Amino acid sequence: MGHILLSATAGSLDLREPAAGCCLPPRMIDLEFRYTQALAQDYLLHVLQVPQCETSPSKASKVLQDMALSVQEEVERRLKPWLDRIDVESIDTAKSIFNQVMEKEFEDGIINWGRIVTIFAFGGVILKKLPREPIAPDVDTYKEISYFVAEFIMSRMGGWIRQNGGWDNGFVRKFEPKSGWLTFVGVMGQLCEMLSLLKQFY
Repeated sequence: MGHILLSATAGSLDLREPAAGCCLPPRMIDLEFRYTQALAQDYLLHVLQVPQCETSPSKASKVLQDMALSVQEEVERRLKPWLDRIDVESIDTAKSIFNQVMEKEFEDGIINWGRIVTIFAFGGVILKKLPREPIAPDVDTYKEISYFVAEFIMSRMGGWIRQNGGWDNGFVRKFEPKSGWLTFVGVMGQLCEMLSLLKQFY
């Protein structure tokens, strides 16, 4: 097993090397996957403005909702002419577009929390492009999107997330108020990258 290489940028990992923690017990990996999927589901329900009555979201979920929605709104504002021209008629099309753009964004092998936020934001963009049912809007659709969002994240950066404190420690601390604005500037830098990638594909 190769060694993990950290870049000069704090909190970045070269994806081209095997990630530590890949030999965790299957149950632990499954719990991490389900937690990440729950974060994605919370965020997508937030995008749809669906009240979440059962339990209050975790701190990580609330922070993610604030940051990812800001990124998503900026994507939608800057790319409105492009987004108006594309049709996402099925969940298969949504997954194909999502995977193409995300694979391109991460082909340099570098991970950081800002880039991870853009994954959720783009999931929200894709969700809003899908047709909506008038009676029960997106009841199953948001769950399917949350699955492939979590699948992409955990298959490529699960080890990095563990090494960097996880969602409740690493992610939340990164976006604490004292450093939130600086971090947000970094996220918006990642957004500019994603905008150029979208224009290449569609």
